[in-house]
Amino acid sequence: MGWHVAVLGTGRWSEVHLRALTASPYCDRVTLAGRNRAAAAARAAEFPIVQHCVDDFCSVYDDPSIELVQICLPHHLHTEVAYDALQAGKHVICEKPAAIDMASFDRVVAKAEEVGRRYLVVMCQLYNPLVLRARELVDEGALGRVFLYVETGFSQHADSYRNPDDWRTRVALAGGGVLIDGGYHMVYKQLFLLGGVARPRWIMADASQLNVDPRGKPIEAIGEDYIAYTIGFDEPLRVVSSHAWTLAADAHPARRGFIAGSDATLELPTNVTEPLILRAADGTERIEDVPGPRSGADATHACLLDYLETLATNRELQNASVAAARSALAVIFGVYKSSSLRQRITL
Repeated sequence: MGWHVAVLGTGRWSEVHLRALTASPYCDRVTLAGRNRAAAAARAAEFPIVQHCVDDFCSVYDDPSIELVQICLPHHLHTEVAYDALQAGKHVICEKPAAIDMASFDRVVAKAEEVGRRYLVVMCQLYNPLVLRARELVDEGALGRVFLYVETGFSQHADSYRNPDDWRTRVALAGGGVLIDGGYHMVYKQLFLLGGVARPRWIMADASQLNVDPRGKPIEAIGEDYIAYTIGFDEPLRVVSSHAWTLAADAHPARRGFIAGSDATLELPTNVTEPLILRAADGTERIEDVPGPRSGADATHACLLDYLETLATNRELQNASVAAARSALAVIFGVYKSSSLRQRITL
């Protein structure tokens, strides 16, 4: 008999979680919890595995048949809800970011260790075959000595990132702006790809509002719409990354990424349909056309299926560990600190 799982939240990503739970052999029923009863009922109608809807989280904590809680809520609720679920004896799978401050994250990790439950943070890009193959190429020495990783992204998220009523833009609810939101995936991916060759040591960064307000005036309650940072490693290696999410129209190409080594450069895809390309110093090219899943939803599906199997079989995660989640948060908070102080900070 499979597990009884509770999904907290009825937004867009709850659909991805419910799809994975439906496909998993380790789950046979779901309780869906959300304050919006109409939204919960509509989501439940899409997934027969949802057998019960509730509008409060306490009923989830109090139900002894529920073994796992999956959190798909606004950022500021992640650690509070995770802590309460762990305290009630549930395992927890939490959407990113793990927390909006490090002390809260560490408190949740300590609670998981205290009660003997598992706490897993969604890091879906570590299940993208393109990312996994890129890490293999770096580790195999196909690039020679890696010394530079560049990643940029510029896009048209103007509506949400100029809207003070959208929780994702409000610092008190989201913890920041573009970096702690979608940029979280970028940070843990960068750390993973270079994790076999060096360790991050310092950060120099700028987090700014460049186009949140049409007049160019900052809005204190809203997070950054532009981020630029350099991460220095203990080897002669740098990550250089910049992103802006309030363009009036997307730039072409909107994304650019590559990892440079002494012998070759690895060009990272600008979209999910493209291959990896390894360009050697002699001009030859090697195409690494890795099969899917590649989209964010597909990678999250694979991630969640593996997390469910991990919990059911009591094994350790290979890449998406609690330590990896903490390292990503340390970089994000380091970026914000460096920007605020306008100086290089040590990790």
